Amino acid sequence: MRRGSSVQDFASTEDVNRWLAGQSPEQTVVFVARAALRVIPAFNLSYGDNFSRALQMFRCADSTWAVAAYPGYRDRLISAALNTLDSVEPRPQWLQRSESAAISAVATTASHGRKRMSSAVEAANSAIDAAEQKGGKKGLHEMLAALASEAAQLDQGFEPVTIANQQLWPMPKPLLPAWVGNGWEALKTRLLATHENWEVWISWYEDRLFGNAPDTILELTRATEVPDAAWRKGPKSANTFIRQQINGVHLETDNDSPPDPRDAVAFQQWLSAKPREWASVMGNREALRLFATLGASPGDTTLLAIFRAISASRYAVLHPKEIKLAADAAEFLSNRQTQMTITAYYAASAVGADDAASRATSIISDLGRGPNESARIAAVLRDALALVRGTSPQELARAPLWRPANEGGAPPAARQAWNNLSQVLLENGKHWQVWVDWYDYVLEGSPPSSRRNDAWETAFVGSPEPLPWDAGSQAVNTEISARIRTHSGSRDGSHQSTEVQLPQIPPQGYGPHFEIGENGVITFAPPQAIDRQGNNVARLEKLHPILRTLAREVVEALDHGNVPHRYLRDRVDAYRELVNQNIDSVDFARLYVEGVRLANAMRTTLADEELPRLAHPIHERLDSLLQLHGAFVLATAEGIEVIAAEERYRRTPGEEVEYRDAAVGFAESLQNEPNIIDPTAASFALGTAEEFARGANLERSAVVASGTIKNLAIVVSTAGVLGAASTAAVSSGSPAMIVGSAVSALVFGEGLKKSKAFTALASQITKRLDEAVDASALDALKGLGERFRPQLTFVLGIEPQLRRLASQHEELEWLNKTLDWISHRGTPRFDE
Repeated sequence: MRRGSSVQDFASTEDVNRWLAGQSPEQTVVFVARAALRVIPAFNLSYGDNFSRALQMFRCADSTWAVAAYPGYRDRLISAALNTLDSVEPRPQWLQRSESAAISAVATTASHGRKRMSSAVEAANSAIDAAEQKGGKKGLHEMLAALASEAAQLDQGFEPVTIANQQLWPMPKPLLPAWVGNGWEALKTRLLATHENWEVWISWYEDRLFGNAPDTILELTRATEVPDAAWRKGPKSANTFIRQQINGVHLETDNDSPPDPRDAVAFQQWLSAKPREWASVMGNREALRLFATLGASPGDTTLLAIFRAISASRYAVLHPKEIKLAADAAEFLSNRQTQMTITAYYAASAVGADDAASRATSIISDLGRGPNESARIAAVLRDALALVRGTSPQELARAPLWRPANEGGAPPAARQAWNNLSQVLLENGKHWQVWVDWYDYVLEGSPPSSRRNDAWETAFVGSPEPLPWDAGSQAVNTEISARIRTHSGSRDGSHQSTEVQLPQIPPQGYGPHFEIGENGVITFAPPQAIDRQGNNVARLEKLHPILRTLAREVVEALDHGNVPHRYLRDRVDAYRELVNQNIDSVDFARLYVEGVRLANAMRTTLADEELPRLAHPIHERLDSLLQLHGAFVLATAEGIEVIAAEERYRRTPGEEVEYRDAAVGFAESLQNEPNIIDPTAASFALGTAEEFARGANLERSAVVASGTIKNLAIVVSTAGVLGAASTAAVSSGSPAMIVGSAVSALVFGEGLKKSKAFTALASQITKRLDEAVDASALDALKGLGERFRPQLTFVLGIEPQLRRLASQHEELEWLNKTLDWISHRGTPRFDE
């Protein structure tokens, strides 16, 4: 043992805290997970909204326990734990100690260094407090004894995963501490009385209490697969989803449960016992996922052969009579010298083959290759379970390759890989756009629609007339484009080229918000336009007059003589301008940013030996101002959101430099463009970008800059989309197709929801479209196009800066698709 810990070692909370300081992350997580689990029976359901909070507590406890219990799925489960932590409503003044233990435990899994330790200490201390509150001194001693017993096991070298699956209390089953048994029975009775499927958590918790063996598939599903929308709707929705998963698992026999896909022998044996179509569809879908990781183009001829193989394989799964298309595509792949060409060959040749399971397993079992390993394992298991539960191979072939959009979609690394590859393709030749569109369609899920049905898909596989495969990629792709136009023309009489789908532009998040004014210029959104719910009004009203006075006094004190501390004075003055107004008019997000910049300016001033020292009264007032500023912003919803973002911030020094350069480049492009953006807003953006990851709190200044830049990118690109959509609509003479899916969606969505002028204009346009008065709609669109022409020109001009920005931050990956759409629609064009 490292310390000789024993049951008697923990006599107080301080003993526990000292022991925690020397543990590994894995030991810390299992320790706090089990501490939080022990005090779930201490939760009090006496309040009306406590059922939602009970669900939050169970979810947090489960997320933490699962990380400890399934180390083989660590990355996937930590990602789910981060998602859980993001969903927590920060109401510390209302939290019961059992809730605090669960929330702090999940924060431990998602944190690093000192933050992990502080979260772990909070989790353990909250659990100890909860035990004492519920069980008195006896409860306190029972909790300390259980924690000390666990610490001794870890010191003796027991694996955390072993401890994770033990019973919670060190006493013979089914004995429990009296306060635990009584509390659990009372809580269980109240939960069951709601008839909201709480059985799914009751059985789960009792399995943890007594150390019963968990069902791996079910527990991974519970921790990672419940949609965010189900969690948000509350207990009935989330519990019902989990109940459906339990029912699905219980319907399966032991032989139906798929083994670990990385075990090639076991997985092939399992797959060989299933219909051949299962192997075909699973091999094809994994080949499609791997394709996005290709990186560089292997050459146009090989690339075309790969596209032919994976598209024909998929089409033959959808249409079993078309097996020959897949066989011909496999034969066409004569050059199989790279891993991707071998994968594509197996995918095409597996369709209808007697050894389909072997060929598919050759693709699936190599999950250690390439990025997104944990996400790909999860995707393969989801596919296997879907088939077991009755989904047909055809339905599965049309499902999203990863997760549905409302459940998170493709992993960020996979989306970025595909964005990079699609750019490479288009640099090779614009004719590759047809395949970029096809892969987007497959990636996001492809149920037949009026725009892209089975007839549309035949254009890519050469049915019923063969494509000129031997004539080269440009000839093939041009012919595919022509067939698509013919298909579109046969339905609506027009010739539509392959459509570049506009991705959903996200809502503005933490940090200052922006809007497009009636003159078309981007400026700060007024505070009253922003949702203010969640603010602690009493605390704000108490601190606000003190902050106003301090800011004024510091500005006056620094504004004497030749003003040696001019930069510091300017930062205080910028802060004073924001805070020196009625509380209802204060823009808390901007104030937060100015507080960060002021703190950085003060530290720079104090460190500069060439400047005269700050007078003591000024220094004291500045310290007080900054301390009160922290308390002030933490009483606001915006402040809490930014602090939460700081906790999630992770970036290496090299990544910081790259992102800062990209952010500064974007912000610099906004300067001296008064017809595009208000100079004050542009200067503010540049200042925050230049201070990215500077000062004592690197995370804080980094998050401030990221939030500002992201929100500006959202509004700038929205304006560009509006200009591109109106230009394309007027050029085509048929606005309904374009505007119905772009202008109205954007204006009524997040990008411009604060802009009343453009909301009204969009309402007029969509109303006229609904009435099918094309001439009237075109008149309105011409007005919109004229108004947004400068923004469209500007966005096209700074496309390199925007794409560089998108490549450096996963929250901005949507920019690439948006820019593709703008480039495709942004100038009048005619189909070739």
